[in-house]
Amino acid sequence: MKFYRFILFFSDSMFFIFIYLGIIKLTGRPQIPLIAILIFFIFLLTFWIHRFYEIEIFFNRDLYFFKLIKVNVISFILFWGIWWVFLKSQWPIASRLVIILLFVIFGSLYYLTLRIFIGSLLLKRTNIYLFLTPKHRRLYKGKLQKYGKKPVELKKFEDIKTKLKKGLLLISYFPSDKVKTRADMWEDYFSQIFNTKNAIAGKKVKVLFFNIYNSELQIENLSTVFLGKIPSISVSPPSKSLYTSFFKRIFDISFSILMFPLISALSFILYFAIKLKLGSPVVFKQIRVGKDLEI
Repeated sequence: MKFYRFILFFSDSMFFIFIYLGIIKLTGRPQIPLIAILIFFIFLLTFWIHRFYEIEIFFNRDLYFFKLIKVNVISFILFWGIWWVFLKSQWPIASRLVIILLFVIFGSLYYLTLRIFIGSLLLKRTNIYLFLTPKHRRLYKGKLQKYGKKPVELKKFEDIKTKLKKGLLLISYFPSDKVKTRADMWEDYFSQIFNTKNAIAGKKVKVLFFNIYNSELQIENLSTVFLGKIPSISVSPPSKSLYTSFFKRIFDISFSILMFPLISALSFILYFAIKLKLGSPVVFKQIRVGKDLEI
């Protein structure tokens, strides 16, 4: 999946450069690399936030088009805002025509043609696994299956450990017998997500969880695939990168040692300030009921 993200990023970079140089040559305007870099960085940031580098976004074309319009509007506003504040000195030589054409050709035409073609080819090469309810399976086969590879249907949860290698897993939430209330459902749902995350540990698999109540989590803007109107929660296998396993620990310890004198001094100042202003006790204490009604 990471390799596919790299392909999409590489494609965006190459076509942006090609489009920018083509516009410069066609219009005869001077090159201003700073403006081009700023526009590309803003596009890259907004596309990344809106999940355009996730291969599964090519399942839902309507969602793709809607997000593309949103990204172009946000990118356009961000660019003009940054330009107005920081790059006024570039106004006399910068071409508004080049900027507008970049947004139109790269931000719209390229993303509606070549990028969809590239993304669709990558999606067709991605292994698809289904562990869905009958209703969700019908929704998938009715609208999404034509865009992806022929899926492998799983019969039981244990198949996730034994049959999955790499690709996308679309899974429905299956309530257990102990679910009686809404609170039970949420506890059971997140438990199932946690168990699935553990089941795909060490595999190059991305999981999309579907639950009719996902909409209550207000994740529509983060979802990359919808079954009907049901948004998905994305789950990836736990990973231990060199940063998280080594450098982050070094950073945490070093930062704590450096900040300890400052935090200690600030704590003493706050202690005496509170004591003078509010009196004792400075540290707030309160009796609370804990687990199994223990105090």
